[in-house]
Amino acid sequence: MKFLSRWYVAASLIFIGVTGAYFVQDPVSDFLSDLLERGRLATFGGEEKEELGLTPTIDVTLYFGSARGDMLAPVPAKVEEGEGVVQTLRHVLRALIEGPKEEGYAPVVPSGTRIRTLFPGAESTFYVDFEPIFRDEHPGGAWSEMLTAQAVANTVLKNFGDSFERVVLLIDGQEALTIAGSYSISGPLRFRDDIIAKFTPDVSAPPPPETPPAATARPDPVGVPTESKSPESPPAVPPVGMPSPADALGPVGAPSVPPVGQPEAGTSSSADDAKP
Repeated sequence: MKFLSRWYVAASLIFIGVTGAYFVQDPVSDFLSDLLERGRLATFGGEEKEELGLTPTIDVTLYFGSARGDMLAPVPAKVEEGEGVVQTLRHVLRALIEGPKEEGYAPVVPSGTRIRTLFPGAESTFYVDFEPIFRDEHPGGAWSEMLTAQAVANTVLKNFGDSFERVVLLIDGQEALTIAGSYSISGPLRFRDDIIAKFTPDVSAPPPPETPPAATARPDPVGVPTESKSPESPPAVPPVGMPSPADALGPVGAPSVPPVGQPEAGTSSSADDAKP
């Protein structure tokens, strides 16, 4: 009896092991294959990561400070797509906190800011709860605080406007009246287009040439002749009332009268006629 009992126990264990291996084989194999592929891509890199479906990405728009720093500027970016809207929005806001990667833009959220939680609310409202560092590390100033608050709200509503219409900012679980004491952000925030820079800097444009273009000649004033047009030696004009050299010869068509005692032109004197 003892021998049969041991035999039944051994057979049961073998049966359980074989059955478990049959049902667990595929999930374990898939898990190990996926783990190895992730390790390979993390070590050697590769553009096939998205094609394999490991980390799909989506195109989004982030709002950073413009080059002058007094407006918001939209910047396209790619972020990892989450399993749902909330998780995807967490990735989007993390990219906003990390700051711009392109030149010509400035971060608007304090570096090191952490998100406590995100959750949707009633009336198409989305709540963003930040750690206290969001307030403690902010430089302050009414305009700066407004840009920070609207950068978060605009980023959420621009990319998920179909799901949400308003954004409420929380700090350490409490609705924030201000960020650093200068600008009121109580109540829901909506998308604002009036603080978005209409023209953003084109950082890809080539730099201007080092040598300036040749200067063009300035036009002369109307009615004033240039030096090239003025005569080198203008004719002398006698004073008003004085006869000109041409007038000294008399009126046009009048015979010229020689001085007294002088023979007329073309005639000879009597002395000359007496000569043989």
